[in-house]
Order: sequence, then C-alpha cells, then structure tokens
Amino acid sequence: MWGTFQGDYRRSGSVSATCPTSITIERNSSGSLVSNVQTNIQWYKNNTLITGAESPSYKPTESGNYTVKSSLSFCPNLSSANYYFVTTALSNTYADRKIKLNPNPFINSVSLNFINTDYTKLNLEIIEIATGKTMMSFRNIYPNYTLNVSPLKPGAYVFKFFSADGKIVHTEKLIKQ
Repeated sequence: MWGTFQGDYRRSGSVSATCPTSITIERNSSGSLVSNVQTNIQWYKNNTLITGAESPSYKPTESGNYTVKSSLSFCPNLSSANYYFVTTALSNTYADRKIKLNPNPFINSVSLNFINTDYTKLNLEIIEIATGKTMMSFRNIYPNYTLNVSPLKPGAYVFKFFSADGKIVHTEKLIKQ
C-alpha cells in the first residue's frame, strides 16, 4: 500500500492511499514481462491465476495472453490489457530447421517447405504480434506450398504451425513490408 498517516497513531488520524490508475505490461530485454505497478498485483495467463506470481516481473514459459490485476482491496478493480506472449521451441537461425519459410521480410507471399517432420501436412495460424490476434489460418498445408498473405498489413507476425492433433510443431517470426 502506498500512503501516509497523519496524526497520533494511538488516538486518531487519517490514512491516505494512492491507487494505480492503469496497469501496463512491457517485455524487457531478458524476455520477462514487467508491470508498471510494483506491489499488490497478481499475474494471470488466459484469465487463470498464476499461483505465486505476485512480483512486478514474470518470466512466461508458455505462449498465451498474460494480464496483471491489482490486488488492493480498497482500490477499484483494475486489470491490464492482454499481452500476448509467444514462446518458440526452435530458433529462427538454425540452418537445419525442419520448416523453412522465405523470404523474410515478405510482401505478398511466403514460400514454405517442411522436411523430415513426423507430419505430411500441417495447419498454420498467422498471429499479429502487436495485438495477439490470429489474422489468417491455413489448414492441411503440404510441403512446397506458397502462401498468399497479401491481405496482411505491414507489421510483425508469428507463423505458428501445428499438427491436426493441435501439437505445435514450429513457430517463427516474420515481417511484412
């Protein structure tokens, strides 16, 4: 709690407290999410409380929508906007990737190929990094396929490939010019 006490604590006085007016989340250089409110907060993933996550920074280990809520009982209920955090299992820099996308950056189309995977076809969601919204979806993609992505506006996107049973096979960040 933030505030000051005025008066003799043994008799009477007044307490004044300052409640946060907004809560924001940013990502720092080490990949942790950081709240602008430093105390009396609780982190949530996909609207589910994360047990023990009450400090101003939190290091996610899974993709999802993260929020922070104020836990001060005498302040109005306050929550941050969703922050969509993406974890990747594979790095974009390895030459032996099983799924290859090019070019990056792209304009209207992206060529993809996948080799040596356990799948003969994959599904794809293209997620806008700024909003966390799925902007396009493709189902039953085969190797050596060209995606028409001309409807996307310029920006940064995550291409999330997954199998028919929903297992994430690969995620990769690409830029549309």
